[in-house]
Parts: sequence; C-alpha cells; structure tokens
Amino acid sequence: MGIFLGFTLINIILNFSLSLTSIFMAINIYCLTLLSVMNDRLNHIIKLNQVQKQQLLNRRVHDEIQKLNMKFNQDYKKKK
Repeated sequence: MGIFLGFTLINIILNFSLSLTSIFMAINIYCLTLLSVMNDRLNHIIKLNQVQKQQLLNRRVHDEIQKLNMKFNQDYKKKK
C-alpha cells in the first residue's frame, strides 16, 4: 500500500498533474500490492490449516494410546 501511495504522490508532485497513464500505473501497482498481500494471507492460512490438522492428528493418536493403555490396565487387573 505504501508503494502505491508513494508512487502516486511522487508522480503528482513531479508532473504537477494527474494523467491517464499515471492513473493506470497507480491502479496497476495497487492491484499488484493487493495481490501480494492476499498471497501472503493465503500462505499463512494454509500453514495454519496444516498446523491444525497436525494437532488434530496428534490428539487422535494420544486418545488412541490412552484407550489402549486403559484397556491394558483393565486386562492386567483382571489377570491378577
């Protein structure tokens, strides 16, 4: 966003006018900046999703181990 504003302000100050070309250049830079920000957000969301999937998998494995441990303890108590 800073690049967009900087380019637009410098262009206005240097040329003392706002031409159609500079408007399109500013819009193009704004769109590229917005695309870059959205790409970063999407990558962040994907990483968060992967972490949450791994946490869920770890929780399921832990629950399964707990069940087996309880079953083993119950069987061991019955044998005594």
